[in-house]
Amino acid sequence: MSTRTRSIVLLLVLTLTVVLAACAQATPEPAPEPAPAEPSQPEPAEEPAEPVEEPAAEEPAEEPAEEPAEEPLKVALLLFGPLADSGYNATAYEGLLQAEEDLGVEGEALEILEVPDFEPAMRDYASRGYDLIIGHSTPFRDPAIALADEFPDTKFVIHTMFESDKDNVAFVYLRNVESHYIAGILAASMSETGKIGFIGGVELPALVANLNAYIEGAQSVNPDVVVSASFLGSFDDPVKAKETALAQIADGTDVILDSAAAAGLGILEAAEENDTYVISYVDVGSDTAPPTMIASVLPDYGKLVRFGIELAMAEPFDPSLHLMNLENGVIRMVMTDLVPDDVQAAVLEAQQQIIDGTLVLEENFERTD
Repeated sequence: MSTRTRSIVLLLVLTLTVVLAACAQATPEPAPEPAPAEPSQPEPAEEPAEPVEEPAAEEPAEEPAEEPAEEPLKVALLLFGPLADSGYNATAYEGLLQAEEDLGVEGEALEILEVPDFEPAMRDYASRGYDLIIGHSTPFRDPAIALADEFPDTKFVIHTMFESDKDNVAFVYLRNVESHYIAGILAASMSETGKIGFIGGVELPALVANLNAYIEGAQSVNPDVVVSASFLGSFDDPVKAKETALAQIADGTDVILDSAAAAGLGILEAAEENDTYVISYVDVGSDTAPPTMIASVLPDYGKLVRFGIELAMAEPFDPSLHLMNLENGVIRMVMTDLVPDDVQAAVLEAQQQIIDGTLVLEENFERTD
């Protein structure tokens, strides 16, 4: 082969080498195919956490509903005669005031001077919703019975001896014959003339029974004792009462039992002016008690009124006859220092016999003098 031919062949080889080299550089090697990814196992889903209960916001504690305040018991105390008598009516009123303080009742007192006014007054209080009407004397009995069915929600407590078939009427009776019997013993023991007196207000059966017990007690000491007895026809005429007392004193009476309520103030004046012993319904410590007062037969009317109120507050209401006497302390006689010790001892001995039941007193509502 000629030199020229070898040069052409060499040139072609070189050229081809360059071209192939360039092609080799220009064509990138195919990237290795990524290995197929293994299918990923789904991670188990987290179980939802149990909801945490948030502590409920504390609701403000409900305050218990206040129960409506209980209405106080409304009490009407009806008095026969003036309130300011220093005894029978005044001390009953004091008992009502004390019950207002101790028992929380709401009370009102009314003094009535005429019997025909009793029923209208009781009707008025019952129609105004009063829970309890207390009649502080025997004449309140019939009006209470007459009104009982018309006002079944009103309770009536009457201070007298009686019984009825009404479910809302009760009676509280004071055995004043017990105190008047021992007052008779006292009067006959203190009398120097052998003449003693008794002056009452209205001639009510209860006062007549007291008069008879007074006479019986006096006769137990002196069978020949002379008893002058008078009734004034009212409880509010002290002038007439004084005149009556002066007449008895002029006739030789030297001890008088005053049972005339407010009118009795005239008896007390006459006794003081004439240095005459007197037994009265005035408290021995009262400003109206004269220096010649030897005893008081004033019952504990405050305790009596309270008893009636507590009777009305109790359930069930007891519409029966309730007795007050020396034993339970409502009936009593309080003597002063003017009474000698031996006379006091005799009086207290008879009092204890009554309490023990060894001395039994019958009540006589017909006059025996």
